[in-house]
Amino acid sequence: SRSNIFYNDDGYDRKSGASGQQGECTLSEAMGGQTAPLDAKARARAEMTLKEWEKQGLRPIAVAGVSGDPKHLRAMGEEGASLTLFGFLFLADPPKSSAAAAIASLQRMGVSVKVLTGDSPEVTKHVCEQVGLLPPTLPPRA
Repeated sequence: SRSNIFYNDDGYDRKSGASGQQGECTLSEAMGGQTAPLDAKARARAEMTLKEWEKQGLRPIAVAGVSGDPKHLRAMGEEGASLTLFGFLFLADPPKSSAAAAIASLQRMGVSVKVLTGDSPEVTKHVCEQVGLLPPTLPPRA
């Protein structure tokens, strides 16, 4: 999973794709700042919630971080740090209003339209439905 690390006064915050980031977290933070172990049951609940949002076409990004002595964190880099999952951001990137008509026009001319994406199958299916590419043939998620 791709990640970006941003330094702030409290330590490093890392932002990346939701599923990959969640897998690296050992704690989650609730409202009020209390932390709890991110166990298998909590991960499964989070995955189900993420899938529901993805089915609506929203792309999740996990927000997690570590805190402590910045010199220690800088030396560790991305490895070995226990991350706390703070929550998720959801991004919407709907297709252009002209996309469905353009795809239909291409199909009438005999052009086979293919979709290449890094999005989850749920987001991809949602977007394909919006632009008239039904039924989308999605390979299994790697």
